[in-house]
Amino acid sequence: MNPLNPRQHAFVRAFLVGETAGIASASAVAAGYSAESAPDLMANPTVVKAISDAHAEASAATGITLARVKAELGRIGFSDLREVLQWRTLIVETGEENDDGEPIVRASTELVLKDWAELTPDAAACISEIKRTKDGTITVKLHPKVAALVELGRHLGLPTKMALTGPNGEGPVETITREMTAQEAADLYRRTLEEGKLTQ
Repeated sequence: MNPLNPRQHAFVRAFLVGETAGIASASAVAAGYSAESAPDLMANPTVVKAISDAHAEASAATGITLARVKAELGRIGFSDLREVLQWRTLIVETGEENDDGEPIVRASTELVLKDWAELTPDAAACISEIKRTKDGTITVKLHPKVAALVELGRHLGLPTKMALTGPNGEGPVETITREMTAQEAADLYRRTLEEGKLTQ
């Protein structure tokens, strides 16, 4: 098998690290090829072996395998907010009494973070950030589900683009793609729930 030439080496590096990682067309452009050259590069045995060897080396060095990555993406993509938060009802005496002399109480319901010891490993892995605001309120932020599902679908060979239809099935008007940032995908998902419906 012939060694990589300089441009092939540049393609492999671009495909492995940086903003173009995993995106063959962008990696091809970064290496000085046209985007249309990506399929040929990914079919080149020398290039394929170089990428495979690099992945194997990284996996051995870090202990991170593709199966582990898929499992972690699955945790996030299929996370359930109910595993992290719960409703709690508080009964508070008002200090007043009714006509029968019984204390008057007031019930209020609040959403609280589950006790850390009660969180399952899957639920804990989905939490991106926990912080307390100036007024003492605790805010919880989860990793974006849509971005994780898109990435997981790419690893599983599923469609990485989903069309969003507008009213009466018109569209598609917007798409979720792998090139989106996590925030962009999350924002688009929120708009989907508010304005349209998701189709595949």
